[in-house]
Amino acid sequence: MLQYIDDNIQFYQKKYSIEEVVRFYTKNRIKFVRSTRLPSYTSIYYSNRTTQLIEAIDMGMPLPEIYVSEQQNGDFVVLDKDEKLYSLISYILGRSTINIHNEYYENMLDFDEMQQNYPVLAGKILRTMVSMQVIDYNTPKYLHMFAGDYIYNWTASQEHTIRKELYKDYSIDELKKIGGYLYDNRIKRSINLTEYEILQIAAIWGIYNHEIKVDVTRKAQEQMLMEKTIFKIYEDYQYVCHYAEELFKIVHSDIFGDILREYRILALNSSRTKSKRRAIVTGLCMCDEYDCLRFRRCMDNEEFIRDIRYSEITYENVDKWLRYMFRR
Repeated sequence: MLQYIDDNIQFYQKKYSIEEVVRFYTKNRIKFVRSTRLPSYTSIYYSNRTTQLIEAIDMGMPLPEIYVSEQQNGDFVVLDKDEKLYSLISYILGRSTINIHNEYYENMLDFDEMQQNYPVLAGKILRTMVSMQVIDYNTPKYLHMFAGDYIYNWTASQEHTIRKELYKDYSIDELKKIGGYLYDNRIKRSINLTEYEILQIAAIWGIYNHEIKVDVTRKAQEQMLMEKTIFKIYEDYQYVCHYAEELFKIVHSDIFGDILREYRILALNSSRTKSKRRAIVTGLCMCDEYDCLRFRRCMDNEEFIRDIRYSEITYENVDKWLRYMFRR
């Protein structure tokens, strides 16, 4: 398992031309991790992104600096959620087209046309420099996550997509299997939990059962807790099976469904927002066995409601909520 000596983020800067970045991309040396929840207007979205970038380069504007996560083999995972650079690479490789409604940019639907009709602009694009802030591989992984989310303010789906790439060697796909188990064995209409939520609930459940502990003196507590939970899932298959069984029981509980409806939490979808309320409520209800009476009493306290609405899921916060529930 990973052992960290320091919890400070180590950066270094690299600069590459667009032509070099395209070459790295074709050799799988730089990876753009894209969410599976893509909108129906994807082609239009990328066309507009590419158009904006081409016009900006043509006017002499520098590209925005991007942050990347260095992997053990020296490859880069791009943390940027804007995907302008990805859209430009796709255009250069002939995988997408653009349609600029401007006479100045006629006959450049794809990059081959641009090279034929506007060779100066095509060369200018390929020579444009990309500045990268590289998070050193020796920096703890949870700090790569913290930095990316801090800089780009990811959606829940974007955050978890990056997390799956950075922790792909630690059985993080078990979360998908748990989600599939819940869906395939549903006995009635119930909430569909995202992998993002399943991980957060597992963290709360692990703290309750004294299976997950975190050094509260370290930095980036929420991301560290998620990492500890991933490691627990990776190391302990029996824990995963027990967790999946208990999660199945709670999400199919009539009492739990009533709680979600009563507190207007049922409709929250963490794939679109960074709201953690549904995961927190689910996790705490799992810890309250099956009647959820302790949790219901807590929800009569407005201060408690505000706390779970706006707080991060950290070891200290979860411990505080559990202590309040059980009056420890």
